[in-house]
Amino acid sequence: TRKESSAASDVYKRQGKREVVLVGALKHAAHTLPDTIRNGVAKDGEPIRTLGVPFGEFDELAWWMKRYRIGKQRRASLIGLAHRSITGRNMILQSKFYGSFRYWLFSMIMPNGIIDMIEEDAKRILCAMGVRPSP
Repeated sequence: TRKESSAASDVYKRQGKREVVLVGALKHAAHTLPDTIRNGVAKDGEPIRTLGVPFGEFDELAWWMKRYRIGKQRRASLIGLAHRSITGRNMILQSKFYGSFRYWLFSMIMPNGIIDMIEEDAKRILCAMGVRPSP
Protein backbone atom coordinates (compact mmCIF):
# COMPACT_ATOMS: atom_id res chain seq x y z
CA THR A 1 0.00 0.00 0.00
CA ARG A 2 0.99 3.62 -0.32
CA LYS A 3 1.37 4.12 3.43
CA GLU A 4 3.66 1.09 3.75
CA SER A 5 5.84 2.18 0.81
CA SER A 6 6.09 5.69 2.28
CA ALA A 7 7.20 4.26 5.62
CA ALA A 8 9.73 2.00 3.93
CA SER A 9 11.33 4.90 2.03
CA ASP A 10 11.29 7.32 5.01
CA VAL A 11 9.36 9.84 2.91
CA TYR A 12 7.97 11.47 6.06
CA LYS A 13 11.44 11.93 7.59
CA ARG A 14 12.68 13.62 4.40
CA GLN A 15 9.77 16.07 4.12
CA GLY A 16 11.55 18.74 6.15
CA LYS A 17 14.63 18.45 3.95
CA ARG A 18 12.80 18.96 0.67
CA GLU A 19 13.30 22.31 -1.03
CA VAL A 20 11.22 23.27 -4.06
CA VAL A 21 11.32 26.17 -6.51
CA LEU A 22 8.25 26.56 -8.64
CA VAL A 23 8.81 27.61 -12.24
CA GLY A 24 6.59 28.09 -15.25
CA ALA A 25 2.88 27.38 -14.87
CA LEU A 26 3.33 25.80 -11.43
CA LYS A 27 4.51 29.14 -10.04
CA HIS A 28 0.90 30.34 -10.16
CA ALA A 29 -0.69 26.99 -9.32
CA ALA A 30 1.03 26.01 -6.08
CA HIS A 31 -2.35 25.18 -4.55
CA THR A 32 -2.57 22.14 -6.85
CA LEU A 33 0.54 20.51 -5.38
CA PRO A 34 0.35 17.80 -2.71
CA ASP A 35 1.00 19.00 0.85
CA THR A 36 4.25 17.01 1.03
CA ILE A 37 5.66 19.17 -1.77
CA ARG A 38 3.85 22.45 -1.06
CA ASN A 39 5.38 22.63 2.42
CA GLY A 40 8.90 22.81 0.95
CA VAL A 41 8.28 25.58 -1.58
CA ALA A 42 10.84 28.36 -1.24
CA LYS A 43 9.74 31.97 -1.20
CA ASP A 44 10.61 34.14 -4.22
CA GLY A 45 14.29 35.10 -4.10
CA GLU A 46 15.13 32.45 -1.49
CA PRO A 47 17.84 30.05 -2.70
CA ILE A 48 17.61 26.29 -2.36
CA ARG A 49 20.16 23.48 -2.58
CA THR A 50 20.05 20.83 -5.26
CA LEU A 51 22.43 17.95 -4.52
CA GLY A 52 24.32 20.34 -2.23
CA VAL A 53 24.68 23.04 -4.89
CA PRO A 54 22.92 26.35 -4.23
CA PHE A 55 20.31 27.29 -6.79
CA GLY A 56 18.58 30.65 -7.09
CA GLU A 57 19.57 34.16 -6.03
CA PHE A 58 22.28 34.27 -3.35
CA ASP A 59 25.60 35.95 -2.54
CA GLU A 60 28.05 33.70 -4.39
CA LEU A 61 31.15 35.31 -2.89
CA ALA A 62 29.85 34.76 0.66
CA TRP A 63 28.96 31.16 -0.21
CA TRP A 64 32.45 30.49 -1.61
CA MET A 65 34.07 32.17 1.42
CA LYS A 66 32.17 29.77 3.66
CA ARG A 67 33.41 26.80 1.58
CA TYR A 68 36.93 28.25 1.67
CA ARG A 69 36.86 28.51 5.47
CA ILE A 70 35.79 24.86 5.69
CA GLY A 71 38.66 23.86 3.39
CA LYS A 72 41.09 26.00 5.37
CA GLN A 73 39.98 24.29 8.61
CA ARG A 74 40.70 20.93 6.98
CA ARG A 75 44.11 22.20 5.93
CA ALA A 76 44.83 23.45 9.44
CA SER A 77 44.05 20.03 10.89
CA LEU A 78 46.74 18.38 8.74
CA ILE A 79 49.77 17.60 10.87
CA GLY A 80 53.20 16.36 9.99
CA LEU A 81 53.35 17.86 6.51
CA ALA A 82 56.97 18.88 6.94
CA HIS A 83 57.91 15.21 7.30
CA ARG A 84 56.31 14.22 4.01
CA SER A 85 57.91 14.27 0.59
CA ILE A 86 56.77 16.77 -2.03
CA THR A 87 54.79 13.92 -3.63
CA GLY A 88 53.13 13.09 -0.31
CA ARG A 89 52.22 16.73 0.30
CA ASN A 90 50.81 16.95 -3.23
CA MET A 91 48.63 13.88 -2.61
CA ILE A 92 47.34 15.44 0.61
CA LEU A 93 46.79 18.74 -1.19
CA GLN A 94 44.77 17.02 -3.94
CA SER A 95 42.63 14.88 -1.67
CA LYS A 96 42.09 16.92 1.48
CA PHE A 97 42.30 20.52 0.31
CA TYR A 98 41.32 20.64 -3.37
CA GLY A 99 38.79 17.90 -2.66
CA SER A 100 36.92 20.37 -0.46
CA PHE A 101 36.11 22.44 -3.57
CA ARG A 102 36.14 20.01 -6.50
CA TYR A 103 32.48 18.94 -6.34
CA TRP A 104 31.14 22.48 -6.68
CA LEU A 105 33.49 23.37 -9.53
CA PHE A 106 31.47 21.08 -11.81
CA SER A 107 28.46 23.37 -11.51
CA MET A 108 29.62 26.79 -10.25
CA ILE A 109 32.22 29.39 -11.17
CA MET A 110 34.70 30.19 -8.42
CA PRO A 111 35.50 33.91 -7.95
CA ASN A 112 39.10 34.93 -8.72
CA GLY A 113 39.71 36.15 -5.16
CA ILE A 114 38.92 32.69 -3.79
CA ILE A 115 41.17 31.09 -6.41
CA ASP A 116 44.03 33.35 -5.33
CA MET A 117 43.56 32.42 -1.65
CA ILE A 118 43.46 28.70 -2.49
CA GLU A 119 46.65 29.01 -4.56
CA GLU A 120 48.45 30.71 -1.66
CA ASP A 121 47.35 27.95 0.73
CA ALA A 122 48.44 25.29 -1.78
CA LYS A 123 51.89 26.88 -2.01
CA ARG A 124 52.15 26.80 1.79
CA ILE A 125 51.28 23.10 1.84
CA LEU A 126 53.78 22.24 -0.89
CA CYS A 127 56.51 24.39 0.68
CA ALA A 128 56.20 22.89 4.15
CA MET A 129 59.89 21.88 4.10
CA GLY A 130 61.11 24.96 2.29
CA VAL A 131 60.96 23.37 -1.17
CA ARG A 132 59.67 25.98 -3.57
CA PRO A 133 57.62 24.94 -6.61
CA SER A 134 58.56 26.70 -9.83
CA PRO A 135 56.33 29.71 -10.65
